[in-house]
Parts: sequence; C-alpha cells; structure tokens
Amino acid sequence: RTGATDYRKNRDLFTLDDLDELAPGHPLPIVLSMTCYSAPFDHPSADSIGEKLLRLADRGAAAVIAASWRNGASLQMSEALIAEVTRPGTLGEALLRAKRRAPLSDFVHLYNLLGDPALPTAAGVPDRPAASSASRAAAGGRADPLAE
Repeated sequence: RTGATDYRKNRDLFTLDDLDELAPGHPLPIVLSMTCYSAPFDHPSADSIGEKLLRLADRGAAAVIAASWRNGASLQMSEALIAEVTRPGTLGEALLRAKRRAPLSDFVHLYNLLGDPALPTAAGVPDRPAASSASRAAAGGRADPLAE
C-alpha cells in the first residue's frame, strides 16, 4: 500500500489491487511517489507498489522514483525532483541532481529509482495530467476514492 490509512473508511487509500484497474496506455509514465513505503524492494516474496508498477505490461510505469522507507513530507525534495525530471538528460542523472539539492541527507537514502537510470527524461511537462478522477470514472474506476 501507499499513503496513510483512511481512518474514516478503515481502508488503505491505494493498494496493489488498485494497480490492476489502471488503463493501458503508451508511453508509460515515469512515476514519482513521495509517500512512505511505496517502493521498498527488499522483501523476498512481496511486491511493493513501485515493483508492481514496473511489472504490469502496458499499464504500469517505465520507471518509478519512490520512497523505500518511512519518510517525512518534503516540499523542497518534491519540487527538486519534478524540476530535474523535466530537464533533458537521463532519469538517473535527474535523481542524483535532486538528491544533491535535498534539504536533508536522509533523502539521499530514502528515495530510490526502480528502472533504467539511462532512461531519457522528458524535455518538458504535458499540457494536462495523463490521468484524472474523471477519466478513471469513465473507465469504470472510482472517481473519488474518498467518496466511497
């Protein structure tokens, strides 16, 4: 799972099962997940959300940059990472530059790249998000997971 439990509804906000509802699409996105435990990769038999995103054919992610442990929210780290992945270069270089800008050295260890570090980054950002609540609802998914 990723993110905190929704205590009002007594369930997780996003789980491995939710990934099976993703619609196929190309090109696959680079996923940035700045929340706790979204990509630990050290369990011998259980996948994290980050690992499963890489293994979903035609509907997952080209690469995932995510936290492998419990982390605190950092607007600075999030902004640095977004700024770097939208510059020309490779994903590995972008993560390295963002980690160098990190406000705390802990972020160097918390965030990891699952995927090919030589993957080219985008030279810019899209005009609109690739997915939205409305598009999920149209595809039969939940429009607002908190509304259920």
